[in-house]
Amino acid sequence: MRTVLLAFWGLCMGNIVASGVCGLLTSLGVITRFAWRTKTQDKVRVYEYCVLIGTTLANFIYIYRIGLPPLWILNVIILGIIGIFFGIFVGSLALSLAEALDVSTIIFRKFNIRNHTKYVLLAIAIGKFIGNIIYFAVD
Repeated sequence: MRTVLLAFWGLCMGNIVASGVCGLLTSLGVITRFAWRTKTQDKVRVYEYCVLIGTTLANFIYIYRIGLPPLWILNVIILGIIGIFFGIFVGSLALSLAEALDVSTIIFRKFNIRNHTKYVLLAIAIGKFIGNIIYFAVD
């Protein structure tokens, strides 16, 4: 009985966290911006549900420690694909938050680097990539 209650409690807390993440993404405009860029504005509700379901499933997998089958090369491929999507997600979230705060435009104007924006963003992306490689290689 205790295990069932803990499982139910964990799923409820996971849903709360997933709802918070979905609310944050919606308020920052990440989902609507992706829909606008891909010309699929009519599917915004579907994208929001996908984010909600994905965060809930990720919490479920994390809580119950569900692993991948012991096929090494398949695990590497799956984790590589997941890593690419996580990188896209984190980068989009960081850029949306920075854009919402107008940080980048103020910095670009203050340091007079408006013509070299793409190089600054590339340097940030490379820095994040190298930082992640160092972080995970040390462990």
